[in-house]
Amino acid sequence: IVMRSSLEYKIPRNSLKIFLPYTIDHQYKHYCKLEGYKKASLLLNTLTQIKKIYPKSIIENKKQLKNYRQAANHRNTLIIKKANGAIFFKPEGSIGSLDAIKKIKTKEISFLIFN
Repeated sequence: IVMRSSLEYKIPRNSLKIFLPYTIDHQYKHYCKLEGYKKASLLLNTLTQIKKIYPKSIIENKKQLKNYRQAANHRNTLIIKKANGAIFFKPEGSIGSLDAIKKIKTKEISFLIFN
């Protein structure tokens, strides 16, 4: 929703950053397995549009990691390295959010958690 909204509302350049756990193509294939072709195609179209309009907004993880969890944790590390602050929504039960919160605490920057 956030990615599609950024296109609809034409947010300013360089104000959107999307960190993917994989490359766009690999993310599409992974999402096909999880959510099916229809949702994966919507994701692919959205990412392709964003990359066309905001070329520096999508950060693809080109490292070949063994599984999705390793790729997602690596992505979290990249996000936290660049962050000046963070907002988390409903992190309970989310392994990825908990990983990011743990990493952000070591950086000693501001963050909010909304449950």
